[in-house]
Amino acid sequence: MADLLSLLELMSNKSKNVWGVGLSDFKFFQSKNKKRYIGKNKVLLIFVSEKKPSISLYSSEILPQELYIDGEKLVVDIYAAAPPKIDCLICQPFCSTRGRYDPLQAGISLASINSTACTFTLGLKKDGKPVGLTNSHCTSALTALDKNKVIGEEIVQPSPFDGGKKDDIVGEVIDLTDISKSVLNTDTAIFTLKREYQPQLACSKIKLQPGWKEPTAMMEVYKSGRTTGCNSAKIIATSACVNVQFGSSVKTFCDTIVTTPFSAPGDSGSPIVSKDGFWIAQLFAGSSAVTVGIKAKNIIHEFGLSFY
Repeated sequence: MADLLSLLELMSNKSKNVWGVGLSDFKFFQSKNKKRYIGKNKVLLIFVSEKKPSISLYSSEILPQELYIDGEKLVVDIYAAAPPKIDCLICQPFCSTRGRYDPLQAGISLASINSTACTFTLGLKKDGKPVGLTNSHCTSALTALDKNKVIGEEIVQPSPFDGGKKDDIVGEVIDLTDISKSVLNTDTAIFTLKREYQPQLACSKIKLQPGWKEPTAMMEVYKSGRTTGCNSAKIIATSACVNVQFGSSVKTFCDTIVTTPFSAPGDSGSPIVSKDGFWIAQLFAGSSAVTVGIKAKNIIHEFGLSFY
């Protein structure tokens, strides 16, 4: 993480066009929609908002073609994509993930009663008791700027934007990421779970397994979300530090995954899973060109969670 974070700071200072860096096994040829395998974590992806010809850049802005990290040579690949931002804003009605679910399923409409529209990640356990997950920014954390002020906040299913009211409360926030920090590994809220939970990815036949998997380059992953329902994507970067538009500020998230785009505003919190149902990541940001997720293992370790 430290090396990628340092590289992101270095590259961002070199060019304001850079918003993220990440590791991959493949070099991508975007204009030809092709890729070439280079080797396990041998490619350093530098994400830019726009790819510009060298002739239009100052010499100080030209990015290197290769770099050395911990003595290993990495091929540099410039990947053009719109910068990500958090996916919890005004949403348009779309599919059945927006209705009331009893029991709860992963990937359905859910948010703090003080928020608008987000997605229920999945159910886990903390200290042996059932808990649910969504994003920290799906609570009032963005405006409160103090995690202690958010503890006890009520979570409703469906989201308030989809009609969720006091009668739809499924729990209260007991812990969350301190998003007042500038560099983060998670964007997660943990809440008590008062409604029965079924480990099923909504709108799919995927049954969730009691475990998580490490992401691999070009792995096919699935998600169910409040806005776009159930769909799939490919992992582009297996570990990345990215700058994300986070409300009125920009925050840096490290050890994230970056995938091809498969989200829209309101999908924040969506579980990203493998085809066989193992949890990979928690979706929290995206753009028209990419989706970004928090790794499952980082959430589990930071909050001391376990599976059913």
